[in-house]
Amino acid sequence: DLKSLNLSFVPLQGQFLVHLSVLNNLEKLQLNRTPVDDEGLAYLANLKNLRQLELKNSRVTGPGIEFLTGIKTLESLNLESCGVTDEIAPHLSRLKNLRELNLFQTEVTEKTLAELSKMPNLQDLSLGGFEWDLETVPGQPQKKPTLITDQGVAHLQNLTSLRRLSLQGASITDQSAVYLSHLSQLEELSLSVTSIGDKSIAEISIMPKLTVLDLNETEVGDQSLPYLKEMTTLRRLVLRGTNMSNEARKELRQSLPDCQIWN
Repeated sequence: DLKSLNLSFVPLQGQFLVHLSVLNNLEKLQLNRTPVDDEGLAYLANLKNLRQLELKNSRVTGPGIEFLTGIKTLESLNLESCGVTDEIAPHLSRLKNLRELNLFQTEVTEKTLAELSKMPNLQDLSLGGFEWDLETVPGQPQKKPTLITDQGVAHLQNLTSLRRLSLQGASITDQSAVYLSHLSQLEELSLSVTSIGDKSIAEISIMPKLTVLDLNETEVGDQSLPYLKEMTTLRRLVLRGTNMSNEARKELRQSLPDCQIWN
C-alpha cells in the first residue's frame, strides 16, 4: 500500500528500479540526485497510479520520457538541472494530464516549447536557467545566454490554464511580455535576471489575476511606476536589483498597501 517513496541521493543503479515496478499504489516517487538515466525510466512504466515524479539532478536527458507516456495519472514532473535536450519534445505533449512541469536549468529550446503549446492542462511551468562563462574574463564570471528566447515564449501564449510561470534567467526581451499578457489566468510570474524593462510592465499590468511578480535583477525603472500602481491584485513584488528609485518605491508602497514589496 506504499504511496510515497523518497530515494533521493541514493546511488541507485538502473536495474534496481525493477523492484519498484510492483508498487502498484505508488503515487509519489522522488529520485533526485540519483544516477537514474533514460533507460532506467522503463522500469517505471507500470506505475499506473503515479502522480508525482521528481528526477532533479538525475541523468535523464529526454528520450526515456517515452516510457512514462502510458501513465495517465501523472500530473507533476520535475526535471530541473538534468541534461534534458529537445529529444524530450515529441514525448512531452503525450503527457496529457500533466499540470506541473519543471525544466529549469535544462537545454531545451524553442522546439520543446512548441510541444508545450499542445499541453492545455499545464498550470505550473518552470523554464530558463543560468549558465556562467568562467573563461572570457578571468575572475569575473559572466552570465551566458540561455536557450529560452522570445521566439520560444511565443509558443506559451496559448497555455491559458497556466497559473504559475518562471522564466528566471531566460534570454528574453520586452517582446516576450506581449505574449505573456495573453495568459489571463496567471497568478505568479518570475522574470528575474532577464533583460525585460518598462515596456514589459505596460503589457503585464493588464493581467487580471497576478498576485506574485518577481522582477529581481531586471531593467525595470521609474517609468514602470504608473503601471505597477494599477496592479492592485499584487500581494508580493520583488524589485531587488532594478533601476527603480527609492522615491518611486516609496510611492508604490503607498499605492499598494496590501502588497509586500521586496527591495
